[in-house]
Amino acid sequence: MMTTIVKGRQWILLFMNILPNTGIELTSSAYLPCLDVGKPKWPIYLPLELFSLVSLQWYTKVLSPMPRASLVEKSRQKPQDRIRILKSAVGNCYNDDPVLSSCGIFIEKQVSLIEGCVLETPKNIERPYTLIEEEPQLRKSNPVARVERMFDLLASKLNREPKLILCVLPERKHCDIYGPWKKKCLSEIGVVTQCIAPVKITDQYLTNVLLKINSKLGGINSLLTIEHSGHLPLIKDIPTMILGMDVSHNLPGRLDSPSITAVVGSRHWPLISRYRASVRMQASKEEMIDALYKPLENGSDDGIIRLQCNSVIAQFDNLIDCYNPYSYVHAYQHLGEVNVPKFTVIVAQKNHHTKLFLPNGPENVPPGTVVDLITHPRNYDFYMCAHAGMLGTSRPVHYHVLLDEIGFSADGLQNFIHSLSYVNQRSTIATSVVAPICYAHHAAAQMGQLLNLDDLTETGSSPASEGNIPIPELPMLHRNVRSSMFFC
Repeated sequence: MMTTIVKGRQWILLFMNILPNTGIELTSSAYLPCLDVGKPKWPIYLPLELFSLVSLQWYTKVLSPMPRASLVEKSRQKPQDRIRILKSAVGNCYNDDPVLSSCGIFIEKQVSLIEGCVLETPKNIERPYTLIEEEPQLRKSNPVARVERMFDLLASKLNREPKLILCVLPERKHCDIYGPWKKKCLSEIGVVTQCIAPVKITDQYLTNVLLKINSKLGGINSLLTIEHSGHLPLIKDIPTMILGMDVSHNLPGRLDSPSITAVVGSRHWPLISRYRASVRMQASKEEMIDALYKPLENGSDDGIIRLQCNSVIAQFDNLIDCYNPYSYVHAYQHLGEVNVPKFTVIVAQKNHHTKLFLPNGPENVPPGTVVDLITHPRNYDFYMCAHAGMLGTSRPVHYHVLLDEIGFSADGLQNFIHSLSYVNQRSTIATSVVAPICYAHHAAAQMGQLLNLDDLTETGSSPASEGNIPIPELPMLHRNVRSSMFFC
């Protein structure tokens, strides 16, 4: 029995348990979906038992992921397998066809043999490289002796000065040859080097290593749109230098060791992605940088910085009220310049207990979050969380604007600092602190590895004697690497 049901303007045909015209009783498809053999405006649903599937039909709709993957897998055939299938398909069926035979048409069972040529592969410029392994009997020797022996082997096998030395360290952390190796490369030989100690080599690990190598060799891994188009707020029309500063205290195992100060300055204005570093040592636990400007006796300038028209200074410093920018003015006047540049002084503070949370969500605040309502009653400051917190709870950076002679607007300055969080050449994403401060921190840490700890005083000196501790000189960087981003 067939029943017709009217639903809106559509007619739906339903088949009940028995089909009188065919004598077929529905046994296995009574509770299964039916097939629609009608039209979009006139659907007709028939039970599955009334149909039989004709093989080798062309399916014109989009395949689901699993059939598509199976189809791709079946279509991957070796050349010999493909030839065998083609020969089997041709067989004798075509030649036995009377119509083709009467027309004089025959199908060759073998593949056609034709002549061709193979083009020569274009030649790439191959960079020469040399692989040198440390002698096993030297692995228990003094670290300095091990490094000297490795460079003797390098000199004997290389016929020209290398551009980069990739060193595979035996230990990932606290390797005793890291400091002597860096000192030999950066101070004596004058070649950039990259040290690795991979535990597990992944794509992300290789990407990070290549980012560092490209930066050290003078490449640019990323460039912001505002750099390329020259749309930096207020400073796009005036040559500007961006300075990042950091003070590193207490070398490992030395509570009375001198502090290391580092200053990085931007290069190639209007770019804000390239920097050069200068590192000095000063008295232990001194937060203020006391060697920003020191003229030589011959009258030439030996200051840490070179100032141009405007300067934006970013520094991590807890002693906000003690900062004095006038040493930059003295350095600028010592160069014979009359017009003193304008300054914007910003201090970035990470060590605080302020956290930002979303009101209705378990996630961290999104990258680029700025809060300028919980601020100092008199000073201009704000919190910024530029990075995406992957682990734990994100901690924003507290930026204090001590001086703003350039005259940034609140939105313009916040957007500018946010942009500086995306130009770190060691990373493909935003960093929590602006790149100049990160670079200064890395430069101070790396130059600290070049020191000979035996030249410093023993740990445990009394506070009264700390003032008499001599401040050692850091090794001078080789002229070939002074302008490079060796700290990446």
